[in-house]
Amino acid sequence: MPPSLVLWLTLAGWTISFFLPASRETETYRGWEAAYTALALLFLPVKGAYLGWEPHVFSVTANFFMLWAPFEIRAVKQGRGRVFTVLFLIVTAVSVGLAFLPSPGIAGIRSLLAGYYLWTFSLVAAAGWFSWAVWRKQSALTPCTLYAFALLFKLLYHLWLRLISVS
Repeated sequence: MPPSLVLWLTLAGWTISFFLPASRETETYRGWEAAYTALALLFLPVKGAYLGWEPHVFSVTANFFMLWAPFEIRAVKQGRGRVFTVLFLIVTAVSVGLAFLPSPGIAGIRSLLAGYYLWTFSLVAAAGWFSWAVWRKQSALTPCTLYAFALLFKLLYHLWLRLISVS
């Protein structure tokens, strides 16, 4: 399988995540609704304050990295793209960190749903691809491996809580 195919598959998963339920506050939001709301809060002041520094709002910037990713493939294959990759890793860390906010946390998010987890796993996989493509060392995958394990732990913990609450 060509290496860039992995990136295209992560982009496909990322795109699908926008049509799945992503979070539940007082109502359930699909991924595109959550992204649209966070994008609006990133640029528009609410009660006189900009909210772009809050994790749930700042994480929408990861979508810009995913949109720009196909245009970075050539640069990465030529050995460039380190700045893009490091910034992508930072934004991905913030997105993974959303899963660990207290519930109900910032913005009243009561639970994160399948769309959020697919979105975040897609970010982690794409950031991992860029890390590997830029540095070509197994140690370059360490941050994304830690992100993936942390997110998988949170997902399994969330499913376990649901299971014991049903029984």
